[in-house]
Amino acid sequence: MSALRNQGLLDALEETSEVKLNQITHTNWSQATSKAKTLKLLKRFPDTKIIWCASDSNALGAHQALVEMGLRPGIDVIIGGVDWQLDIFPLMLKGEYHVSAGGQVLAAASAIVYLYDYFNGVNKQLLANMPNIQVDLVTQHDPLLVHQLQQANWNNINFKKMSILTTSEAAFFPTGIKLLIKD
Repeated sequence: MSALRNQGLLDALEETSEVKLNQITHTNWSQATSKAKTLKLLKRFPDTKIIWCASDSNALGAHQALVEMGLRPGIDVIIGGVDWQLDIFPLMLKGEYHVSAGGQVLAAASAIVYLYDYFNGVNKQLLANMPNIQVDLVTQHDPLLVHQLQQANWNNINFKKMSILTTSEAAFFPTGIKLLIKD
């Protein structure tokens, strides 16, 4: 997974000349390792303005390192990550965390629903018309959305509503971020 996330970063960097990549480092998805490595990297690259992490857990470690060094997250250095980890939302609301890409857990759950329908006889053609699953960006610039995600009941998403077998409205059931928030 981290290789794909790194490749996504590299692909995005090819599209701009405004950002210079200093270094990619691996943290084994550990917040403590991320903090320790960020402390070293900031000493090596003191002019760093953006830290992108392959997970929000890693980004939380980077945030801790910035604070420990007396830097102001969100002002001196912008932080972003992936996963919509609940711990980042309070930091986002304070302007200390810029962006998180998320929804992949919802996408995986949706895939399981599609498999359930398929193995229970739903026509392949009908499944081909199901909505695409997307990864959504949540930023500090949308505090209402951040607040809604903080308040969302992540444990009670009724994925059966996405099944064609359980509802005729399944093809119109929301995916991604819309599963968690109410309009």
